[in-house]
Amino acid sequence: MALDPLLVLVASVLLGGLFAIGGISKLMGFAAFVATVGNYRLLPDPLVLPVALLVASSELLLGLAALVSSRFGMLMPSLFGIAALLLIYAASIGINLLRGRRHIDCGCNAFAAEGAPLNWYLVGRNAVLAVVALGVASAIAMPRPLAMIDWISALGALVAFPLLYVAFGQLSAASFGKAMS
Repeated sequence: MALDPLLVLVASVLLGGLFAIGGISKLMGFAAFVATVGNYRLLPDPLVLPVALLVASSELLLGLAALVSSRFGMLMPSLFGIAALLLIYAASIGINLLRGRRHIDCGCNAFAAEGAPLNWYLVGRNAVLAVVALGVASAIAMPRPLAMIDWISALGALVAFPLLYVAFGQLSAASFGKAMS
């Protein structure tokens, strides 16, 4: 499947930026992130700290790799890694929702209200983002130069999508938080 290079550029920058910022946020608030990973109750206690470190550093490195590799045509490995993390996140959230453990902080850090509870929106969001990452990683960018209108469109997308992502995250946290009260 061939994709327009503008779509590949926008998707790689958005996903790369999302993961790089997420990784930095998790590393800066590492103690809280370790507690969040532990609260999911999916790992034995001795593995919580190393897995939290692995997740936070993987987010940062995969995000940076997606940002840098989009320029050099080596996008596939970083986007497959991002998709794998997104699917792990969706499964982890889904397992806890099925256990009735909605009160857990999602661990989204920079992109959600603090203490945002788990909800099915997060599972869906992560699944959709994983599909986007897999689609872009599996596609070949059509060879064509980007024109001025492409750069303007890319700039608009790079401003609009993060704002929408954060807005929907805040709305979801507020909606599901009130439903739990």
